[in-house]
Amino acid sequence: MKLYKINKNLIMFIPSGTAMLNANVYIIKDKINAIIDTGTSTTLGKKRFQRILRSLGIEKIDMIILTHSHHDHCANAGVFQEFFDCKVLAHPASIPILTKDKGFDLKNFEFLEFAETAIPFMNEKRMHNPFFTRLISLGYNFYQGRIKPVKKVVSLQDQDEISFGNLKMKILYTPGHSEDSICLYEPKKRILFTGDTVPFTPYLETSIEDIKYSIKKIMNLDVKYVFRSHGYRFHPFCEEFCIYLEFLDSIKRAEKRIVKGLRLKGPLKLKKIVPLMYERSHIGHHRFYKLIRTDHIWALKYIQDLEKKGLIKKGDNQKYYIK
Repeated sequence: MKLYKINKNLIMFIPSGTAMLNANVYIIKDKINAIIDTGTSTTLGKKRFQRILRSLGIEKIDMIILTHSHHDHCANAGVFQEFFDCKVLAHPASIPILTKDKGFDLKNFEFLEFAETAIPFMNEKRMHNPFFTRLISLGYNFYQGRIKPVKKVVSLQDQDEISFGNLKMKILYTPGHSEDSICLYEPKKRILFTGDTVPFTPYLETSIEDIKYSIKKIMNLDVKYVFRSHGYRFHPFCEEFCIYLEFLDSIKRAEKRIVKGLRLKGPLKLKKIVPLMYERSHIGHHRFYKLIRTDHIWALKYIQDLEKKGLIKKGDNQKYYIK
């Protein structure tokens, strides 16, 4: 566990454990006290967090802002809301997940696409078999059942502004990593909180088109420092800008490699297309993606983008070919 004071109004809390699996919590100490993301109960319990806040001279949290509804960012939201009697703010797409208004529905299962494409034996036929549906439902509900639901969520829209006192932040809708991802931008201080809207995200819930849109949106901002949700203290925006350019270029190269491979080798199934992709980041990330099979998801997203562009098409035999 580490605490970094960024300025008099902003403190960064880095939880213990693996940086990839544990999201940072940003504490805003102002006229309105708030936190950006909550972490998980395994790394940050309510009593422990209260002690941390008191050590900073903060007695109460007035507001929780969630960058998106993935477990490592929001698992404590319901617990903290009840404990501190505070508001929870998030994108509208987060609300059904945070409040658990919907029961389990395979069609709305957030990792359905991952399971269908990345896990070899979980093909489409088995995924929709009543036995497997029930098995997934039980596992999902058991896992989600350990997370306290949020009672009420205040909806955040693109370009909304939140004034904490000295800090005033603008909400930016940045889909890609998830459908409900947002960034928080403080134009006066020229700082940006990107959540998981970063090139090295291991999972992409929406589309290549969305992630490109979000990155270009960020690149047009006047920013000095970027604060990510995992591991790093901060990044100068000039460095982050170069990473974004490289990432956008890597998307072009990956799609060119896929098209070239299909031209040379003929129609291929998804698993044969995966090796054609450009290795998007350093070797550690690539091995991590390969281990958890998210490289299949990225291949699928590249394919979907190429299909939208009318460059490739899927045949009845589950193979993709040049259109």
